[in-house]
Amino acid sequence: MLSKIPGIRLREPRDAALCCGSAGVYSLLQPETAAELGRQKAANLLNTNPDVIASPNPGCALQISQYLRDQGKRVPLMHPIELLDYAIRGETLELV
Repeated sequence: MLSKIPGIRLREPRDAALCCGSAGVYSLLQPETAAELGRQKAANLLNTNPDVIASPNPGCALQISQYLRDQGKRVPLMHPIELLDYAIRGETLELV
């Protein structure tokens, strides 16, 4: 779906299927493991040199955002529907 938006180039991170460690209550039951998975997921995403990161899962978005902040990285993290909304309205995504 996102690949159909003009001007967007998708980059698949290494281990794209890797869970960020925030699935359900996993981050509460296994916080150390979840933290390591979150750090690894954020690092893999950053290795793609993204302008923006899209995540459909609110728990994952929170986990990834935390580790991006911990690494001092300011990469916008959006829900894919937000990107579609920009495209439908013909607006340019202003990246900080």
